[in-house]
Amino acid sequence: MENLSQEETEKIINKIVEYVRSKKIEGLVIFFLESIKPLSFIGGELISYYLPIFLPPTSNANLVIKVLQKRENLEIIIEKLKNKEGGAKGEAPKLSE
Repeated sequence: MENLSQEETEKIINKIVEYVRSKKIEGLVIFFLESIKPLSFIGGELISYYLPIFLPPTSNANLVIKVLQKRENLEIIIEKLKNKEGGAKGEAPKLSE
C-alpha cells in the first residue's frame, strides 16, 4: 500500500468520525478502539475483520485499515468522538447533573 499524505489521513479520519456519529455508535466505537489501541497493528488486522460493522462499504477499505493501524490516528479518532462540540449530527443529548 502507498503512503498516505497527512491531508488524506485527516480526510479518512473525518469520514470515519462522521459515519460513526451518523449511526450514533460513538460509545461502542470508542470502547472498541480503546481496547485495540495497545496492539494497534494487530488491531488493524482485527479491524479488517470487523470493518463492515463500523464503516460503510467502500473501495477504500485498505486505506481505512492503514489509517487505523497507527496508534496516533486511533487517538485522534477517539478524541474527535469524545468531543461533542461543534453540533455533530449523531450527538447524544447532554444530561444535567
